[in-house]
Amino acid sequence: MEKIDLIKLLRAISKQKWTYAKTYSKIAPHEYIIAKQNWYIYNAIKWLIQYYGFWQKITIGTTVREYRYFVLGKYRYWVMGYILNRTKFNEKNEVNIITK
Repeated sequence: MEKIDLIKLLRAISKQKWTYAKTYSKIAPHEYIIAKQNWYIYNAIKWLIQYYGFWQKITIGTTVREYRYFVLGKYRYWVMGYILNRTKFNEKNEVNIITK
């Protein structure tokens, strides 16, 4: 992948329409896009997650899962297949922050 222009990426992200994940609204509120909605954003964030992301375990009910995350701006991102997810970032509990 070419160099990622973070300013260009943040602008694209801010213009992108994200879908709120209604199914998880009470236990894991987040929003998402499907890769084909915006390949540029999907591929750029996926690359950042692969090379600069961090692993973190999450618990939903009694299920514990581990995902690789990347924080950009005010959001924490992760990929599940061709779905790019994001949730609001809480600075008090996080590391690996890249902002504007």
